[in-house]
Amino acid sequence: MSGVRTFEVEDCALDLLVQAKAGRTISVCIPCRDEAATIGPLVSMVRHALMRRVPLVDELIVLDDRSTDDTASVAASAGATVVSIEDVHLVHGVGHGKGNVLWASLAASKGDFVVWMDGDITSFQPNWIAKLVAPMVDDDTVALVKATFHRPTQLGGGGRTTELVARPLMSLYYPELTGLQQPLAGEYAGRRTVLEQMAFPEGWGVEIALLIDIARQTGAPAEIYHLKAAGRNNWPKMDEAISKIDSARRAGLRITADMYTYVAGATGLDASMPPWVQEGGYEEWARRLRDPAIRKRVKAEMQTDAQDWENLYYGAGSAENLLLVGFKADSLKKYTGQTLAEVAKVRGTDPEETAMDLVIQDGSRVGTVYFLMSEDNVRKQIALPWVSFGSDAEAPAPEGVFLKSSTHPRAYGNFARLLGKYVREEQ
Repeated sequence: MSGVRTFEVEDCALDLLVQAKAGRTISVCIPCRDEAATIGPLVSMVRHALMRRVPLVDELIVLDDRSTDDTASVAASAGATVVSIEDVHLVHGVGHGKGNVLWASLAASKGDFVVWMDGDITSFQPNWIAKLVAPMVDDDTVALVKATFHRPTQLGGGGRTTELVARPLMSLYYPELTGLQQPLAGEYAGRRTVLEQMAFPEGWGVEIALLIDIARQTGAPAEIYHLKAAGRNNWPKMDEAISKIDSARRAGLRITADMYTYVAGATGLDASMPPWVQEGGYEEWARRLRDPAIRKRVKAEMQTDAQDWENLYYGAGSAENLLLVGFKADSLKKYTGQTLAEVAKVRGTDPEETAMDLVIQDGSRVGTVYFLMSEDNVRKQIALPWVSFGSDAEAPAPEGVFLKSSTHPRAYGNFARLLGKYVREEQ
């Protein structure tokens, strides 16, 4: 393997791609939980365009991850092979989380190339699958292909952390990884011979594991961006993460990490709501939030420890741990610096309903600080010789219109807090 490469794949000639397969097979795997509303059209489109019209896809599997709706029957009626994750567990043992469903679908499929798709997509195009497999079909040295997308700007500038902070730092210190884009995108494909050598840990640690494995196979240096254990349920996992990274470094891998010295992270209220309700950008998100039936489902999912998306509202523990810092509408700026619990009390609605109302009324995702991390873990990370420090935030001028919104204190205080609190005061 020769490191990270970026491909600009134009519309593929499907008949030529079928010929290039040369007897090799392609499996499309769609892990799902409660996606009855979207899985049928997605399966039907893949079958019609890529199995019947052109025989590019050889196997279409929907991995049902304990759905409580009709996901399995809808997928089967549309023509997919439905595999219950419980059946995989009977053979291989019980697991949970994102890494588990990825590995289980790999175990349930047979193709030489495996393509993973999200089950809640409503804007799917058949050429997505063709573009994902084309680089591997044409080049035996390509092991893993991840899709990149034009990010919507309605949500406050999608991709800001990657493009304004991560990529410049990677270009400066780790040029080999500059081409790695949107590593959390849900659509990607891999070569089975390589995937079967990779570890798929349960939960959300799968991204770190894949990064380490890619570094091991390519020899490229790797930076773990924003090393942290966010959410109370994840606090005990930090020791294991540190142990794995230490082990990889002792084996000769060039693995480092960066962090900020606060127990809170900054993003938006979108991180409190399930991805399916946000599909299609802000306008579609706001439209759905006006539907009483959808609001009821969103509220229930906000209160649940989700296994298939990172629920920061649940991870923060309570609405008291969500600080609202960025409003677009002048009429809502009076709430800047208040917690979601405080705003909900003033408005006379529960926190979940308040969060949905604010998104609609502000015309944005609403900038939010989430208190998610443990001070004990922050102290552990600071002491690690392979960890560096990054503020990961723009530093707006403290004057004029900039005073109408707030920002994460790490924008100004990350290094001062490191030297003042952890070096001078706590030693």
